[in-house]
Amino acid sequence: MELHFKAPYISIDEFNPVVIPDFTVLTGVNGSGKSHLMEAIEKKHATILGMEQAHTVLFNYETFRLENESAFKAEQLANEREAAWQYLMCP
Repeated sequence: MELHFKAPYISIDEFNPVVIPDFTVLTGVNGSGKSHLMEAIEKKHATILGMEQAHTVLFNYETFRLENESAFKAEQLANEREAAWQYLMCP
């Protein structure tokens, strides 16, 4: 596959065509433009040759979580930490 620039989008001004594998995971530090690139593809400011209807999936700390994952409270974490210490320190 080949990713092509079509038009500026937020922080993306221009880039040369890039060959990417069929399965690609995009990672990087906060603020590096990962979401901007994915949104640019979704809005056709950047295109993938042969995939005119490219669909992107964005995950962030709010959406990338298991459905059965419960939220911990500070007290629960403190209790878990204390129990772990007791287990490790007491033979």
